[in-house]
Amino acid sequence: MLCALLRERGTPARARCGFGAYFEPGRFVDHWVCEVWDAERDSWRLVDAQLDARTPLASGFATCGDSGSCAANLARDVASLSKRELLPWDVWGMMAGPEAVETADELALLDCAAELTRSGDAAYAELRKLHDEPPGFRVPRNIFSAVQQTPVDLGADFS
Repeated sequence: MLCALLRERGTPARARCGFGAYFEPGRFVDHWVCEVWDAERDSWRLVDAQLDARTPLASGFATCGDSGSCAANLARDVASLSKRELLPWDVWGMMAGPEAVETADELALLDCAAELTRSGDAAYAELRKLHDEPPGFRVPRNIFSAVQQTPVDLGADFS
């Protein structure tokens, strides 16, 4: 919601998927934040609408590329950075289940994606290429909703 509101006001913003350490001590919890373009610093800055000004976001949020874990959240982050923002419980590609990532090629693809999500705008074209090509990051027309426990037709193929 914050991302949409900022964009409506003309502020460059994008959603990021990762883990927050500030909700439960000692645990990293699946969480989404927003990145806002900071023109003064000439870089993206993390913002979390769920936090007050006293909670330090920078030390308590890790993207999947930073944490080196979770194929599902990494796929969501790649999609989000590619302007394919879906719901946190939407499932497709390599996130279909724990058995979905088995081969050395798939693990290498995840490592590549993690590095690209950490590389900033310089890697955007490469990240989009990774998203748009099979096997596991491209968002297909039909995905699965883990909440509804049913397939969902997005009405368009995002490739």
